[in-house]
Amino acid sequence: MGDNEQRGGSRRWRWTAICAVVLVVAAGSAAYLFSGAQPSAAKSGALHIGTLPDAGATESELIDWAELLLAGECMAAHGHEFTVDWVNDPSARIPMVVPYGSSDIAAAQRDGYGWGPARRAGGKGSYADANQAYTKTLTKPQEQRYTQDFFGDRQTVVTVKRADGAEVSTSSTGCLADARRTLFGDLARWVPLDVRFSGIDGEVIPLVLAEPEVKASLAEWRACMGRAGHSVENPTDARDKARALYSAMEFEPAWAAERAMATADATCVVQSRLRTIGDRLQARHLKGLLRDSAGEIESYRTLRTGAVQRARSMVNALIEKGK
Repeated sequence: MGDNEQRGGSRRWRWTAICAVVLVVAAGSAAYLFSGAQPSAAKSGALHIGTLPDAGATESELIDWAELLLAGECMAAHGHEFTVDWVNDPSARIPMVVPYGSSDIAAAQRDGYGWGPARRAGGKGSYADANQAYTKTLTKPQEQRYTQDFFGDRQTVVTVKRADGAEVSTSSTGCLADARRTLFGDLARWVPLDVRFSGIDGEVIPLVLAEPEVKASLAEWRACMGRAGHSVENPTDARDKARALYSAMEFEPAWAAERAMATADATCVVQSRLRTIGDRLQARHLKGLLRDSAGEIESYRTLRTGAVQRARSMVNALIEKGK
């Protein structure tokens, strides 16, 4: 779980109506390349594949794309239209929230928090979604079947309780579950590991924020931001308020204000050493939480690495077929 995977990754793929390849399932045709889905003799569907992930895709993005491609093959075999696309557009990437802020002043001056570039790239944040458009053409019973085929039923589920007591449930049936099973194996084994370790920051961060050293640094950061003209409680609050600017004013002034706030934020993070202190204490607390989970974390990494390798093999296979 590198820094890029924990903090910087969000999906670059999106489902669009622009498709470079169409794989059509009809009665009597062969099974799909990757999922092993068998077409129904009574149904016909189509899987539309757009741009493939390139060398810059993160592991999380590769897994997301592979999940959708496998699920898409299954959906087409069930007689549905399904589109998968990956967009290599760094400006459309929204960084995940880092509660200790960012110390990269140059990036803040250039990109703000990432809201402006994403809105500009995506028509003020509204991405074309061919699958959503397709479902709007369906009758109510057809839409219900589409949802059921993709997400599965709610009776057959894998349920995991998180450290904070909340329960996470996912169906073990349907095309999405089948895709994850192809990538990760037994869902009863994978889901608890994924919930535990992909969300482990949620366990660590409250411990870090409760540290006196972090509280003192955050107070210094808040005072610094106040002197710069920004009344915000913490870096997460600053990021959220920057996003809200786009609902209160036109794009250009909001974009300028976002960059100004992000630059002040990063400058104050450097001056208060908030990110340095936060990262150091987070590493310490994370080490403590994982000390008794060495076997589980190794299993998680092994399953995740295998899924990434499968995803890369899928990309290569499509390239070889002339995609």
